[in-house]
Amino acid sequence: MGVTIDYSFKAHPCDEEQARALVYKLRQRCLDLPFLEVTEIREFGEDEVDFRKLARTSPDVWMFIQAAKSFSPDPESDSGFWINPTQLIVFTTRPGAGSEPAFFGLGRYPDHVENWDHSVDPPVFVENIPTNFGDWSWTSFCKTQFASREECGGVRNFIRTHMTLIKMLDYAKELGILEKVTDGGEYWETRDLDQLVNEMNVINAAIRVFSGKSGEKLVGDLLKEIEKDNPEFGPIEGVREINKRPKRRKR
Repeated sequence: MGVTIDYSFKAHPCDEEQARALVYKLRQRCLDLPFLEVTEIREFGEDEVDFRKLARTSPDVWMFIQAAKSFSPDPESDSGFWINPTQLIVFTTRPGAGSEPAFFGLGRYPDHVENWDHSVDPPVFVENIPTNFGDWSWTSFCKTQFASREECGGVRNFIRTHMTLIKMLDYAKELGILEKVTDGGEYWETRDLDQLVNEMNVINAAIRVFSGKSGEKLVGDLLKEIEKDNPEFGPIEGVREINKRPKRRKR
């Protein structure tokens, strides 16, 4: 539950050096944006990225879980399994207080998996099944909803956090590696900040209190503060239009 941004990258065709250069550019953009934390780039080999082999207390568990891709040999079946990257170039960020970490990188995944018949002993190899993952890709998500908690900064912190991620994904699009974005707040598609705030179901009580014109003024004032404090965002679409509503015709 809560506002979450799902995103995926795909760099194809791409060799190892090109993938590394792309991840470097992504990290540099994060350093230019108001992320609270940006780690160094880390690289992992095939035997190092299996989340099932890590202790639950390991700080890398969540990153490796997101690095793994679900694959089903039969699209009509609900059964499937996890495929780990054979090589991973990645870094971790914290977009804002209270939000989940956001991971950015590129992984190289197997272009096929082996299908075995385990109904016999010993199992018999049946066929190679293409995965269609491409050479270098990445799929991840970040829940920004938690940034709306009052102890983290409330609505203002939520908007700044969510927009920090969106600005990063805008840059990935410029690089030509952005494959897909699904924004639970619908801001990616609409660039409607009023709509984004109204999707924060955790603060529904606050939204009800600040409904109508009071709510529009609250959001508008917050956006102006964010625009002033974060010039690296550039002009924020919707800040000056947010209080405008079509006038009703007189009968």
